[in-house]
Amino acid sequence: SIDVLNELLKLNSELYSDKKLKYLGFKTVWQEEFITPLLKSNYFVFHSIRDPRAVIASKLNNKEYGSNPILFLIRQWRKSVAYSIINMKFKKYSLIKFEELISNPRLQVKRMYSAIGANNIKNFKNFSQIKEENGENWIQNSSFKSEKKFNKNSLNHWKRNISEDEIRIIELLCAPEMKFLKYNFLFK
Repeated sequence: SIDVLNELLKLNSELYSDKKLKYLGFKTVWQEEFITPLLKSNYFVFHSIRDPRAVIASKLNNKEYGSNPILFLIRQWRKSVAYSIINMKFKKYSLIKFEELISNPRLQVKRMYSAIGANNIKNFKNFSQIKEENGENWIQNSSFKSEKKFNKNSLNHWKRNISEDEIRIIELLCAPEMKFLKYNFLFK
């Protein structure tokens, strides 16, 4: 229930956070089913969606957690877009394309600050201010390489890490959603 989430967030804030912390957020994957209940409970949701070819290349490359069949990954990505469309009617919902976040992180952070009414982005000096739950500086996680900054080169890893046939099938099966999100196609 939402009461349990509220208690967990309060506990998380007390255990891990700086006492001056005003906003707390968390990142999770494939949990879009919870977006609507969170929005109805007055939470802000920043929903990041990434190019399906990049998502699938990353998942296929991540041997630590095993790999999922490509059709499963395509279905999951399409479901993410469907949840985005369903929740766009809420004022506290914001879709952020991953590529836009990586390409212009300052603009996207400014958008997020503005959405939650924290218009003091001038106090946001750099991304070393983003902390992990253990208090350490945030590191961009990747199946390819982890870094302490937003790496624009990571946006094109998929072009080198999945086959032409895989790209074609992804583009074919994700075409309506890719068009909706204005992703460019390599193949028509």
